[in-house]
This record gives sequence, structure tokens and C-alpha cells, in this order.
Amino acid sequence: MNRKLVIKYYSESIPFFILFLTVSLKWLFEGVFDQPLFELFFLTIGVFLLISKRGIRINKLSIMWLLFIFNIAISVLTHNSSFGIIGRAMIIIMIASYALFIDYDIYRYKGAIKFLIVLATFYGFFIILQFILRERFNDAYFSVLIEAYKSLAQDFYDKGYFFGLIFNSHEVAGLISFAIVALVLWQVVNERKNIMIIPVVLLAFPLLLTQKKGVITISVLVLVFTLLIQYGTKKQWKKVIGVLFVILLTYIVIRYFGLPDTNSILFYRFQQFFSNITNGDSFDSGRGSLYDIAISEWEENKLFGIGWRHFNGLTTTVYGYSLGHEVNRDYLQWLCETGIIGLILNLIPVIVTFYRTIVICRYHLRRVSDATTQWVVLFAVFVQIFILLYAWIEIPFYDIVWFSMYIFSCIVINSAYRRAKNGELFRKNIMPLC
Repeated sequence: MNRKLVIKYYSESIPFFILFLTVSLKWLFEGVFDQPLFELFFLTIGVFLLISKRGIRINKLSIMWLLFIFNIAISVLTHNSSFGIIGRAMIIIMIASYALFIDYDIYRYKGAIKFLIVLATFYGFFIILQFILRERFNDAYFSVLIEAYKSLAQDFYDKGYFFGLIFNSHEVAGLISFAIVALVLWQVVNERKNIMIIPVVLLAFPLLLTQKKGVITISVLVLVFTLLIQYGTKKQWKKVIGVLFVILLTYIVIRYFGLPDTNSILFYRFQQFFSNITNGDSFDSGRGSLYDIAISEWEENKLFGIGWRHFNGLTTTVYGYSLGHEVNRDYLQWLCETGIIGLILNLIPVIVTFYRTIVICRYHLRRVSDATTQWVVLFAVFVQIFILLYAWIEIPFYDIVWFSMYIFSCIVINSAYRRAKNGELFRKNIMPLC
């Protein structure tokens, strides 16, 4: 292996390491230090490293993300936004900027996915530690959090969530679920006999402890769909059937052994969910009233909305909530906060990238013979579909952890799309990486 190529590969991966490490340390920068500006500082360094290598040359396939950046910037500047909202907007803009300056060969994204798996394993360990130590863990950890996040963490814990260090349990659930999917996809596409079942099982335990039923359910469904995209042929159906059998067996265990036991920590919120459906109770966690508020506010500000990230404040100052709430549906929150104009500007890069994802899946992906390329692209396809579905029940485009993973998938899709058009996607990797 050429030593210069290896050094170049790792140097190109540094911006991704900075991106994923920075957003995963949100609990530290915001929860302990109370300084989101640390996030902006490190993300800016990552973008600076990209520009220092390439200069300010925007990839043609990614230029549409300027619409997204422009929309957020104009909305913030024209709606009397607080310093906190301006800072959050700059963080989101910096993450989106990664898509403007990166276009690598597909295999070079492998290191970023491996780093995500390492991060998920690290944070999964602390979830298990919290589960074992309980109050002793909480007393030690919560004592270093600022008061607002200490109350938030305690509230999540009292509701049955385990989260380790990342007190926003949906974020750590996302990291772990994506790591599990990456491991499963690697096992499926690779011809070598790699035993991935052990790390998958080990990560599944902390994932269940997070109690994020939406993340887990959507992950399973999208994983199955992603496998069908690649292996929907008679020759490869046995691989898909094997995965489906494991998923079905897991469902049976949860449904008939875990759910009937209301004291089961792993399946408590799943049991609640199915009980609510059976009893005809609400199971939308109060989202319906938030949707109504968002629509009402939009009707008063149809073209340009109430201002990016302004909905949260209105829920407490106008609508009487004790804590700030988001709309919990990205598309509706975009409409409410940035109006029809802003919704269109935000949807253009999202829809165009998803269209390219469909093109790659339909016309190119099955022609790829290299396992590493298959794995990286399939993972990006999974993330694309997952985020677009998850945005119907949460706000991944506002959350820096989720948004960073989505932008990474956009970068991969754009790189794959360009190379598929000129035939490079189907060539064997010249530098296999372990």
C-alpha cells in the first residue's frame, strides 16, 4: 500500500472526525460548560481545513445547499433573533457547509463510518454504566451539569430513559442505531466471514435502554428496505431472508415476552405504546396540539414565517407550556418558521439529493462489485431514507447530531452520483483499507 495515499486518506478524514466528535460532545459543550460557541469554533476549524486544501471551490452538485444556508441566514437576520438563535443558526450553517467542499472517492468515506461506530460504542458503554449504577452514576454526572440540563436529564431518567452521557436520548439512540446498521450492512455486503453478530448484540442492549421506539422502529424498517434495494434478486434473496428472520424473531421476543412484563426496563415504553393503541388513547406524545399551533402561526405569516427557531420560545411565552417545545415535524416547522418561501428553499437540496439517491439505487448500485463502495453507498442510502421519515415525527434538520449524519450521507450520495455518471463508481478500489 502506498504510504503517501494512506497519509492523504487519513488527512482527508480529519474534517469528518472533527464534525462527528464535535456534535457528539454537545452534552459537554452545552450541558457542562454552557458554551455552544465551542461547537461553532471546532466546526469552523473543520470547514477551514477543507478550504485550506481545496480553496473556496464549491462542488457543482452541492451548490444547491447555498439555498438552505441562505434561507436560514436571512430568516434569522430579519426576525429579531436572539444571540442564542443566531449562534445555533451559524452552527447549522457550518455543518451544511461541509457538503459544499467535499468530494472524495467513495472508499475514502469508510473511515468516517468506522469513527461513528467507535463513538456509538463509547457512548453505549456509558448507557450500560448508568443502567448498572443508577443513582450513583446520576449523582456523579448530573452534579456537573448546568441547572437547566440537570433538570432535563433528571426528567428523562424519571420517564424511564437511559442515556449515559448524552442526555438527549434520541441523539445517542441515533448514533447507536446507525452504528448497528453499518455493521449489519458490512456483514451482508462483504464476502468474507466476519462475525458482526457480537458487536450488534452488544450495541442493541444500550439502544433498547434508550427507549426511543421511533428511532428503533424506523431503523428496522429502513434497514429492510435498504437491503431490498440492493438484494432484491433471486440470487441474493437468501441474505435478505436471513436478516428478516432475525428481525421477526426479535419482534416475537419483544412482543410476547418483553411487552407483557410491564416491569421490563428494556421494553417499557414499547409496552406503553401498544397499550395506548389497544385502549384507544393518544400515542402521539402531544404532537397534535403543537402541529395546530404551528399551522395557526403560519397562517399569520404565510410567506416568510415567524423566524427560524422562534417556535420554541412561543410555546412558553404565548401558549402556556412550562418547557419550550419544537413542532416535532421538520417540514411543518420549516413552513411555520420560514414560510412558503423558506420551505421551498429548504426542500430543494433535500429533494434533489433524494432524487439522486433514487437514481443511484435504481440504475447503478447493483452494478457495483466492490464491497467497500457498496457498503459506504448503502449506508448513505439508509441515512437518507431514515432522516426523511424521521423528520415526520422529530426535527433532525435542527438537531446538530442528526443533521451532521444527514449531511455526511448527502456528501456520499453526491460523490457517488457524479462517479456513477462517468463510470468511476464501478471500478475496483485501488487502495483497500482495513
